[in-house]
Amino acid sequence: MVATPDDSSPSRGIVEVLFGGAWGTVCHDESWDLQDAHVVCRQLGYDGAENASYAEVIETEVTWMRNVQCNGSESAILECTHNHVEGDFMLCQFFKVASVICTPPPGKHLGV
Repeated sequence: MVATPDDSSPSRGIVEVLFGGAWGTVCHDESWDLQDAHVVCRQLGYDGAENASYAEVIETEVTWMRNVQCNGSESAILECTHNHVEGDFMLCQFFKVASVICTPPPGKHLGV
């Protein structure tokens, strides 16, 4: 699993998961929240998340997860309750995919 960094910071980006040998996105829907982002960021080695948001993606991508609901104690996003989407990007409303802004540990600047 990885959060793809954007141009402005290596600690922010869209959330992607590896499933069956292919990378795919996570839909941003009404269930995507800060608890989910905390799990993603901790999995990547950050202290937690500052923000759980979305990115609008126009190009066709594979989507693997939607309706993600973490309780905060999980060590990986795949441990969270979710619906597996079988790769259909059209199931993401308005082409919105989950994104995060992670909080680096004090004194460290981690890349993703």
